[in-house]
Amino acid sequence: MIKMDAEKQKQLFDSFIKKCREYRLSLTPQRIAIYKALIADDSHPSPEKIYKKIKPDFPTISLATVYKTL
Repeated sequence: MIKMDAEKQKQLFDSFIKKCREYRLSLTPQRIAIYKALIADDSHPSPEKIYKKIKPDFPTISLATVYKTL
Protein backbone atom coordinates (compact mmCIF):
# COMPACT_ATOMS: atom_id res chain seq x y z
CA MET A 1 0.00 0.00 0.00
CA ILE A 2 1.03 3.57 -0.59
CA LYS A 3 1.62 5.61 2.54
CA MET A 4 -0.11 8.99 2.42
CA ASP A 5 2.27 11.87 3.09
CA ALA A 6 1.68 14.48 5.76
CA GLU A 7 0.77 17.19 3.24
CA LYS A 8 -1.96 15.04 1.68
CA GLN A 9 -3.30 14.18 5.16
CA LYS A 10 -3.41 17.91 5.99
CA GLN A 11 -5.30 18.65 2.77
CA LEU A 12 -7.83 15.92 3.55
CA PHE A 13 -8.23 17.15 7.11
CA ASP A 14 -8.76 20.74 5.97
CA SER A 15 -11.37 19.54 3.49
CA PHE A 16 -13.07 17.54 6.25
CA ILE A 17 -13.27 20.62 8.50
CA LYS A 18 -14.72 22.66 5.64
CA LYS A 19 -17.38 20.01 4.88
CA CYS A 20 -18.36 19.70 8.54
CA ARG A 21 -18.89 23.44 8.74
CA GLU A 22 -20.76 23.46 5.43
CA TYR A 23 -23.18 20.82 6.71
CA ARG A 24 -23.28 22.33 10.21
CA LEU A 25 -21.82 19.27 11.89
CA SER A 26 -20.24 19.80 15.28
CA LEU A 27 -16.48 19.53 15.27
CA THR A 28 -16.24 17.47 18.42
CA PRO A 29 -12.88 16.16 19.61
CA GLN A 30 -14.23 12.64 19.07
CA ARG A 31 -15.27 13.34 15.46
CA ILE A 32 -11.88 14.86 14.73
CA ALA A 33 -10.04 11.91 16.31
CA ILE A 34 -12.10 9.41 14.30
CA TYR A 35 -11.34 11.22 11.06
CA LYS A 36 -7.64 11.52 11.87
CA ALA A 37 -7.54 7.78 12.61
CA LEU A 38 -9.16 7.13 9.23
CA ILE A 39 -6.72 9.20 7.20
CA ALA A 40 -3.71 7.85 9.13
CA ASP A 41 -4.59 4.23 8.34
CA ASP A 42 -3.51 2.87 4.96
CA SER A 43 -5.92 -0.05 5.13
CA HIS A 44 -9.70 -0.07 5.16
CA PRO A 45 -10.11 0.05 8.95
CA SER A 46 -13.17 -1.35 10.63
CA PRO A 47 -15.09 0.73 13.15
CA GLU A 48 -13.72 -1.60 15.82
CA LYS A 49 -10.12 -0.88 14.75
CA ILE A 50 -10.74 2.87 14.85
CA TYR A 51 -12.43 2.51 18.24
CA LYS A 52 -9.44 0.64 19.67
CA LYS A 53 -7.05 3.22 18.25
CA ILE A 54 -8.77 6.27 19.80
CA LYS A 55 -10.08 4.68 23.01
CA PRO A 56 -6.90 5.45 25.03
CA ASP A 57 -7.31 9.17 24.31
CA PHE A 58 -11.10 9.13 24.74
CA PRO A 59 -11.83 6.58 27.48
CA THR A 60 -15.54 7.44 27.59
CA ILE A 61 -16.15 7.05 23.85
CA SER A 62 -18.38 4.17 22.84
CA LEU A 63 -18.23 1.92 19.82
CA ALA A 64 -21.71 3.21 18.98
CA THR A 65 -20.31 6.74 18.73
CA VAL A 66 -17.70 5.56 16.24
CA TYR A 67 -20.38 3.80 14.18
CA LYS A 68 -22.66 6.86 14.24
CA THR A 69 -19.84 9.18 13.26
CA LEU A 70 -18.78 7.00 10.36
